[in-house]
Amino acid sequence: MTTNSFHQAERVLHEFPWLAGRVSTIWNGIDTAQFKPLPRVTDPGAPLRLLGVGTVVPIKDIETLAKAVALGSVPVAIDWAGKQLDTDASRGVVARVDASLAASGRTEGWRWLGLQQDMASLYARCDAVVHPSAREGLPNALCEALACGRPVIAARGADHARLTGEDERGFLFEPGDARSLADAIAKLAALGAEGRDRLGANARAFAERMLSLDASLAQYESLLERIAAKP
Repeated sequence: MTTNSFHQAERVLHEFPWLAGRVSTIWNGIDTAQFKPLPRVTDPGAPLRLLGVGTVVPIKDIETLAKAVALGSVPVAIDWAGKQLDTDASRGVVARVDASLAASGRTEGWRWLGLQQDMASLYARCDAVVHPSAREGLPNALCEALACGRPVIAARGADHARLTGEDERGFLFEPGDARSLADAIAKLAALGAEGRDRLGANARAFAERMLSLDASLAQYESLLERIAAKP
């Protein structure tokens, strides 16, 4: 059996311990020719620009991000790229986020971008990608951001620690904890552009090594060879 995240493999083995030794994890491959570093288009004098990606649903925990913006002392601008669904749950997320931002006087720094097609250019326009949800095994948005040479801020959980490294490519925060997220944003801001570029270079090197289509294919080929070699 093959999973696309170590988190999912752990869940499988928890439910089916007799599968021990029969579960392999191979991360999804990212097209690193499509998702690649582009010239930075952010204004050096502008607030730290963060990009969130995902359909606007409760599992994304966008509300924690809005609360972190209210708590933080660092000026930030947030773009959220993702479809807003015609459902009570999706509309409820937007309403609660907007209310939280209005209460803190931060509405001007937040943009709902809706569904986007050219994600590579969006990554180029941000300083980092923020992912508040801890309930997804291997978020494509984080993988794409790393391939584009952007640092990431992610909730501690799933495979996020493996993606960020020990503060090598980004930072973790405690899931659902707005103060922890605000602190992670402040930590990223304190690095300055040069420090964020260093994390971004680490991110791209990691993506080429671990997240590329070639890396994924090589792991599948190795798995097939091991299976074929078994008596």
